[in-house]
Amino acid sequence: GGASPDGPWTVVTTTEEPTARIGEAEHRWFRVGAQTLTGAVGRSSPAAPALHMAAEVAFAAGRWDEARAVGREALKLAEGGKVRAEAAVVPTLVWHGFVAAHEARDYPDVLTWEELLADGVPAALAFDHAYRLADALQQVGDLAAATDQALEAIRILGPRPPEGSAERLQVLRQMVFE
Repeated sequence: GGASPDGPWTVVTTTEEPTARIGEAEHRWFRVGAQTLTGAVGRSSPAAPALHMAAEVAFAAGRWDEARAVGREALKLAEGGKVRAEAAVVPTLVWHGFVAAHEARDYPDVLTWEELLADGVPAALAFDHAYRLADALQQVGDLAAATDQALEAIRILGPRPPEGSAERLQVLRQMVFE
């Protein structure tokens, strides 16, 4: 793996298996170098971008600025047609960027990532999305839109909010009623 498509390269893993798990955020590009049983090393493959994996590692570690920066790099490559991404990669990168911006309290950037979520948010994330968006809108001073999003989040929770949502529900009620 390497930090750029030009290297320098370091051995990340060796395996006899057809797949290997990579977990280091500094490795943003990978190439495969075949090695025979006798130890002879063949020509390495072209460099392949793995920025989405680096973004995921940074997100999981709570490194919000890094997750957003690497996520943006990965999206640029995918949108520019330089790489093909599996269907779930781009929405995951955008969701992670949205959440990372909120966790970093970069509320204008939350709204930038929100524009990229135009394709929608999965139902399982709808409450979290509405809550974070309401908070960001309140923080940037768009109180009418924040109230609308807070009401949407409350509606999503329904009459019997799930366990663990009481604190967020209280924040949303304050946005609406205060």
